[in-house]
Amino acid sequence: NVTADLSTPYNRVIVSGLHQTFNGLQRIAVDPRLGFTFSPRNNPKMVVRGGFGIFTDIFPSTVADDLLSNPPFSVSFTVPGLISPTVPGSATGALISSNQIFQSAYPTGGSFNSISAVDPGFSAPNIYNVDPNIQYPTYEEYSLQIQQQVGKSTSFQIGYVGNRGYHEPWVNNGVNTYGFGGAPTNPALPAFAEVTEIKSTAVSNYSGLLASIKNQSKYVTVQFNYTWSHALDEISNGGF
Repeated sequence: NVTADLSTPYNRVIVSGLHQTFNGLQRIAVDPRLGFTFSPRNNPKMVVRGGFGIFTDIFPSTVADDLLSNPPFSVSFTVPGLISPTVPGSATGALISSNQIFQSAYPTGGSFNSISAVDPGFSAPNIYNVDPNIQYPTYEEYSLQIQQQVGKSTSFQIGYVGNRGYHEPWVNNGVNTYGFGGAPTNPALPAFAEVTEIKSTAVSNYSGLLASIKNQSKYVTVQFNYTWSHALDEISNGGF
């Protein structure tokens, strides 16, 4: 919802000196667990058991590290080109120049246009933004299993296990993408280069069928296990 163009002062878009960034961070997590086991009266060699539980994880602390690289404390830039640092006009030279002029212009209300008027090679800075309402990654886990004894030394077991994850961390560094595919024609924030937004909105799920046969004699135990499973997620790499 930020509105800013090339003439907007950077210190009006970037809020610095905050006491706390995660103002809406979830404070309490309730993780109930329920399990049961029973044997039918007419079949004492069968056992049925199952359970359900909710589990929460802590939001990744590396997100806070990303925020520490925000302007004006620490500025990162995206500069195209691979030129040796010793050659005039190199990426390294552009980064040093962009950082120096940004640091001096930020407190006085410098914008992309005013800074570029002084340094035509100025590169737009990158920025990280966090959704104010961050929740813990949460997982619902459930299972149901039936075990049956066959004869004296053999047992058979079949069961289903599954889980559903939500509020998982998602880091989207394509917020300011433009110019190709289904992206907008122009960047949403033209005064910035890469804009990364961090949310807790990703989901995942897993379903698995487990089958097991076990034969136990006086001297040897033989067990065969088979699993058929299926998983879907939006962030296989942990959201990053």
